[in-house]
Amino acid sequence: MSKYTVKQLADRIADGAEQLVQDGAWDEYLKFISRFPGYSFGNLMLIYTARPDASRVAGYRTWQKMGRQVRKGEKGIAILAPHQWKRKDEDDDQDVSRRTGVGFHVTYVRDVSQTDGDPLPEIAPPLSGDDPNGILGQVLGAIKRRGLVVEFTDEMVADGATNGRTVRLHTERAATHQVAVALHELAHVILGHTSNRRDVPQAAMEWEAESVSYVVCERLGIDSSTNALGYVLSWAHGDPEAVREYIAEEGNLILTVASEIVEAVAVNA
Repeated sequence: MSKYTVKQLADRIADGAEQLVQDGAWDEYLKFISRFPGYSFGNLMLIYTARPDASRVAGYRTWQKMGRQVRKGEKGIAILAPHQWKRKDEDDDQDVSRRTGVGFHVTYVRDVSQTDGDPLPEIAPPLSGDDPNGILGQVLGAIKRRGLVVEFTDEMVADGATNGRTVRLHTERAATHQVAVALHELAHVILGHTSNRRDVPQAAMEWEAESVSYVVCERLGIDSSTNALGYVLSWAHGDPEAVREYIAEEGNLILTVASEIVEAVAVNA
């Protein structure tokens, strides 16, 4: 099993993220997401209610501009779009005044899973591959021994989530990806993120949890770099040096938690 010093860990993660920037992957990703409109909280709820597994939604013509075509027969997701209105008012003296305002009308979007066409840029593509050595079962065993409940569901957009009592994993992800996500969520719990008892910002929580998952995956023989490095970069807003500096400060904690998880997983091996 490979082991890191704090500096090696910080350099490895930051250098990997920096390579994504140099290769242009980050710029391509930003260009892509900039072409999608922002959605209000209300519309996000409408999208989730209609299609809980939605990940990227857009209108019919927007998908065409992206080089993708909505498949025939795919049902749209209804959301509300704003529009301006103008109205003429006449008083008793026949004077005309104009009023303007904002109203809403129903429009429809489709999820990327309802389209075919050009592949979409991804900064952190999901891992693929099965689990011939049963590592997922070992990881889930370690999670359950901490008193946590494990649930598999297809009714969420994220790959995984935890509230400190339950770890939820998406059923439609490859087993290798589920391993990495399960480790990420377990790291959140051990690091105290679910209660934020260490009072660290959200981005730092994600850097820490993903760094732990990255190290443990490598020690278990899983290469999670294609997903982990892009994930870290996204939370760093494209600034690998910010990650390098933070991990250099908190690296001992990350490596300690990673070793703790490796030992817990080994119990079930």
